[in-house]
Amino acid sequence: MGLKNILVPYNGTTSANRALAQALSIAEERGAHVTGCFPYEAFDSLGVFDLPMSRPLKEDFRKIAKRMETEARKAVEERFREATSACAAPDRLHCLDITGDTDIAITKAARHFDLTVISPADPEDDPDARQVHPDVIALRSGKPVLIVPKGKPTGAIGRRVVLAWDGKRAAARAVGEVLQMFGPIGAAFVLRVGAPDEAADFWSGQLCDHLARHDTPATFLRRDESGSIAATILDVCNEVGADLLVMGAYEHSKFGEDLLGGTTNDILAGLSIPVFMAH
Repeated sequence: MGLKNILVPYNGTTSANRALAQALSIAEERGAHVTGCFPYEAFDSLGVFDLPMSRPLKEDFRKIAKRMETEARKAVEERFREATSACAAPDRLHCLDITGDTDIAITKAARHFDLTVISPADPEDDPDARQVHPDVIALRSGKPVLIVPKGKPTGAIGRRVVLAWDGKRAAARAVGEVLQMFGPIGAAFVLRVGAPDEAADFWSGQLCDHLARHDTPATFLRRDESGSIAATILDVCNEVGADLLVMGAYEHSKFGEDLLGGTTNDILAGLSIPVFMAH
């Protein structure tokens, strides 16, 4: 199938521009389309119009809200056009206006694309800008998310890939999706973190065979947990010079991960290379 249709939630912030730069790099290499999505939470959702006021006053508020929305959308779209002005294929650039709660609106939009590219909030971002939570989009949309770390976008990805493998459904989904979009991969490392386990090691070897049959040479690595699973995964990424980490998102409940921490949250907190995540 390949990767042909990329969504970037865009609000003009530093983090949004970083995600957009990574998406454009991928699109240029693979001939994909990039759509900047401008979610806007309607003024009505704040409950102002539920307050007791005269009909003329409500109408005045609606006109003001409409003007604010129009101006805000125009400003963000202008930033998007400026950020993509050097794109070699402007016919593959698109804008999408949607209204609603940011995470909910992006989740719905993401279902109509191959991949959503997001970067975590940056200290330079406007504190009033509504942020998209990549883990939520991966969990709820049914589509994969590429999370771009803070700092300069890495450019080309998918040459050397670490697959965080626990043999569960979410990890299997992530491997299947990344093969379709970025395969064949130059070198893959199937990483299992944990104690020696004959059955688990056998099936990890089977995954290496599966990857090889997709023209992706794969090496099985097992590591004892050192400090935490997330720290061990990130250490291996540095060790092998990976340009992409692939993992399943929230094999347990999102609530449990938020309450107790968890590997997914720890990985997102320690990003140094892009992470391809699916649930």
